[in-house]
Amino acid sequence: MFVVERVSASADIREQQEIDSIVGAIALKGYKPLLRSMLQTACDVAAVSKYALKVKSMGRDRLSFRHFAESTVGEIFFLGSPSERVYLLQPDGARLHAWEIRNHSIPSALAEFLALAESAAKSTLDGRRLRGMSFEWRQTTERDPGFSAYRGIAVRPRPAGTPVLTTRPAEYTTEELAAARLLIAPEVRNFLLELARLGKARSIDSGLKPEATAILLSGNIIRREFLMLCKQDFHTICKISDRSEAEGKTGSNFTCTVCGRLFKDELLQEIFGLTELGKGLLTSSRWMAIWVTHLLTEAGIPKDLILWNATAGEDELDVM
Repeated sequence: MFVVERVSASADIREQQEIDSIVGAIALKGYKPLLRSMLQTACDVAAVSKYALKVKSMGRDRLSFRHFAESTVGEIFFLGSPSERVYLLQPDGARLHAWEIRNHSIPSALAEFLALAESAAKSTLDGRRLRGMSFEWRQTTERDPGFSAYRGIAVRPRPAGTPVLTTRPAEYTTEELAAARLLIAPEVRNFLLELARLGKARSIDSGLKPEATAILLSGNIIRREFLMLCKQDFHTICKISDRSEAEGKTGSNFTCTVCGRLFKDELLQEIFGLTELGKGLLTSSRWMAIWVTHLLTEAGIPKDLILWNATAGEDELDVM
């Protein structure tokens, strides 16, 4: 799992060359700039000047009622080999945004990157430009600064006909979580999927060890039943829920219409079926949504920020 941390500072980067100089200074410290390296490689492959492709060509022009502005393009940095952390730096009007993306198991190094970005700005930009900048970085929840309003450009309206995003909260019981944990094992999951397809399966065909079967039974994911079979032609006489029924009054008082044997003397075959809990976990891979949500909360993400079944038109996402 990955942690994404976003911060911003009051630093108005007005021109592409300003952010280019900052990116260049950061790259000298060992951070690998993805976008600019990609353009450089494209120029090398095409055997043209390394300045033939400008990074600003990857930006987007913005047009409002009376204003026309060019967006400035930041950079995506990788650090280390292999890279354990990814950093993004993007100007957006009066704000300079920075992200760190890292595996949840390693500590943050965002503070070092921010200090380097500030140092790069102060060493490359004109002193008069720096007077109005404050590199006091603050947490931000903006997902796409490019959609915010700045320089007189209004917030982009939702296009007509755009599908509305619908979600539902991540809700599950302690019993469902315990059951979802069992489905992580591929052999257990494959057996349950096959059981869902067939409806019923003989215990000898499960392929599971008795210990695994016992856990599924105690977890209320599967249920055990018994088929009573005629010893003569092996047709099914009846289905019982407990072996004791065949050994008690039912087994002693009833006989098979084909072979004449008492029920208690006929064959019993153990079969498994899914419980309602088991069916619910397999439907739309609910067990996976439960388990992923559990892992996210264990990593420190509040449960109320995790949403299920996000849909917009024909697009659907299990966990958001």
